[in-house]
Amino acid sequence: PRSGRGTNAEMTRRTRRVAVTGAASGLGAALDERLRRDGQDAIGIDLRGSDVDADLGGDAGRQRAIEAVLARGDG
Repeated sequence: PRSGRGTNAEMTRRTRRVAVTGAASGLGAALDERLRRDGQDAIGIDLRGSDVDADLGGDAGRQRAIEAVLARGDG
């Protein structure tokens, strides 16, 4: 493993908070589902139909997404 990182087995045991863009459909939805199934704290972001509804195409939407993700955890 690279310096500062654990083995795959060690990383699997750790829970991480992961923001998944495009989480309402397609590959983003599949990734979001897989991460949750594996015990990770996945936060789905999409235009609508996700944990965080935000348009990442503009500054205001990106800022809203960042604030919402940080509000779900300890920042």
